[in-house]
Amino acid sequence: MITYKCGRCGRITEFYFSREQTYKLKQCQCSYCNTVGNWQLYDREIADVILEREDARAKRIAANIGPAESDVNKCKEELKALAGQLRQREWQYNKCQTSIAKGQMSTSEIDTARKAIEEITDKMVAATQKLKDAELIYLPLKEQAADLGNRQAVNAKAPDAFEAAKNVKRSKNGHLKLYIGNRNYVSSHGTQNSTKKARLLDVPVWSPGLNVAWVEGGISAKAVFKIKLNAGDPYADIPESVLQAFRETPTYDAAEFFRLCKAQGKGSLLWYDKDGKSRPTWTALEIWVLLRAGYRFTFADSKHDGAGRKIVLVPPPG
Repeated sequence: MITYKCGRCGRITEFYFSREQTYKLKQCQCSYCNTVGNWQLYDREIADVILEREDARAKRIAANIGPAESDVNKCKEELKALAGQLRQREWQYNKCQTSIAKGQMSTSEIDTARKAIEEITDKMVAATQKLKDAELIYLPLKEQAADLGNRQAVNAKAPDAFEAAKNVKRSKNGHLKLYIGNRNYVSSHGTQNSTKKARLLDVPVWSPGLNVAWVEGGISAKAVFKIKLNAGDPYADIPESVLQAFRETPTYDAAEFFRLCKAQGKGSLLWYDKDGKSRPTWTALEIWVLLRAGYRFTFADSKHDGAGRKIVLVPPPG
């Protein structure tokens, strides 16, 4: 994935092809001004671009999520009403059985009661499917809205996240160091002391764009980014085949990075592949931003993770 700017209107766009395939740009049309083939490589900070896109996406979601939630609630109310009717029909059926046992009712009446139960049951099956269909529309919207966070708060805190990473204190060896990795695992290091907490993204709100702002704050300070791994948890670790690819090519091409994550990193720290989803993780997004800025992988032995498992992304020289 490479970022380009339209030479006419300035629109920023990512294209999912490698640098060797840039010839395809001649056929690519700007979705904003419809200009074809007028693209310039864009390698500057993109947090503001992503935040702007998130705002637009949040507006689209907000326009759809209300009606979708209303449909779900209507389906639930319909099911609730049918459940009440079913209880009533079952009560009538049981009453018929008692009356027949006493010789007070014919079998034809209990057949009528049984058919009434079957009718309500069929309606409940249909209503249940209707609810599932409504939730298939609503629940993804709800999750997407949660990922984008409170937009006013996110946009207000993004500059703070940038500055926090930019102004991180130097470690004992003189490095400006920040931590990335599985959010739950990395955050546990922040509980150890205030110095480690300051090396993490620590804000009360979150969105991918805010996350990128924090990373770009560290980039502006030429900080190093240590990937915290946990070998006991696949979602907090990176497959050895992927690590080997980084060892062989420390300055890994950002345009090819997500392809590698998808091909060899599913179910790991780099690719979320469960609950019906398949996408880069937020850690992969952070690494992509760093590779895009010219960062490279370095490897050393780790006291906690073992030989060759201390992975640090360092800025380009100069």
